[in-house]
Amino acid sequence: MFEIDAQALQAFAFFFGMFIASGLGAPIPEEVAIVCAGLWTAHHPEYGLARWLMLPTCIFAVVLSDSILYTAGRFYGKRLFNLPWMLRLVPKETQGRILDNFEKYGVNILLFGRLVPGVRMPLFLTAGLLRLSVTRFVIADGLGAGVGNTFFFLLAFWFGEKFQEVLENAEGALMKLGPIIILVGLIALAAYLLYKFLRKPVSEGDPEQVPIIGHQVASHIPHTDKKPAIENVIAPSE
Repeated sequence: MFEIDAQALQAFAFFFGMFIASGLGAPIPEEVAIVCAGLWTAHHPEYGLARWLMLPTCIFAVVLSDSILYTAGRFYGKRLFNLPWMLRLVPKETQGRILDNFEKYGVNILLFGRLVPGVRMPLFLTAGLLRLSVTRFVIADGLGAGVGNTFFFLLAFWFGEKFQEVLENAEGALMKLGPIIILVGLIALAAYLLYKFLRKPVSEGDPEQVPIIGHQVASHIPHTDKKPAIENVIAPSE
């Protein structure tokens, strides 16, 4: 069944806008947004297969916002990075570390660095500033956005379905604890991601900072220890 009513379209538009805003720098953790999208999908079985269009909608919004930033960085990168508000959000030291990570990990930063919670806007501006290949950027960003967001989406969908199933079939005091346990698990996941976001709101793209498995991830990514000429990249244009 692929019937979608006005309410479903509003939900699709809402999440699309949320991911665009998150990608362009709004303080909305992408991971929390995709978890919410997965929960919405789980709790609306009346839309049948059509509800699964939510996942590609979210991924498309992510890649679109990243591509907008890449384009802005490619044409206006130096000017943008030296704006007063940008310097407050991303000081020169942070800009330097982002450049170091791009030099060290190359395009892989778009695959694995995006797993680090935080505002990722500077990563995609830097990708444009460094004039990474458009084709490689789109492929790497699409894979990174697709794999990471699909994982969180399916996890939230599974939790959401289980919550609804247990809630409907709950009998007795012990069974009624099931929904509470699942709800606590979801809240704990969202709280953890939010904590990571607030603790370091700007992602530098370092795979070492990926929660729990960062060191293992970074050790298996091809990299170089060569340092970029930072001052030549981020210095303001005359």
